[in-house]
Amino acid sequence: MAGYRAQPQPGDHGHAPSPTDRHACRRAQPVGSVAAATRQSIDTIIEALTKELDRIGSDMARHVQANFADLSALPDSAKGVGTTTISTLIREVPELGSLSRREVGALIGAAQINRDSGHMRGKRTIFGGRSSVRHVLYMAGRSLQA
Repeated sequence: MAGYRAQPQPGDHGHAPSPTDRHACRRAQPVGSVAAATRQSIDTIIEALTKELDRIGSDMARHVQANFADLSALPDSAKGVGTTTISTLIREVPELGSLSRREVGALIGAAQINRDSGHMRGKRTIFGGRSSVRHVLYMAGRSLQA
């Protein structure tokens, strides 16, 4: 009987088992205990990160109040402007007290710039400048719409 081969089984195509076949034994394990332990670990990490974010936020607010109280007083009175917006403006636009509103608008890229040439009249768009400031101001404006 040396010339006979084993008959192929249904689903056996002569190659390595598929990932679903390899993990069939893992599917037989109870999922509740593994899922509960994993969820507890994730909750612990989320709690630690939340505490760290709160600590950083309070440190940032104290630093802004201690060192930039005069600059933070004006934007803080505006609706929708919070500590993140104030901190970004102080950090990214130190020229705030010395430039006009039009110059600041052009500096951060929020002023509409015309792109006209000869008879061509184009659409006015905003571009260039300090995009991080523009994004933060956009989010502050979005909070007013909610």
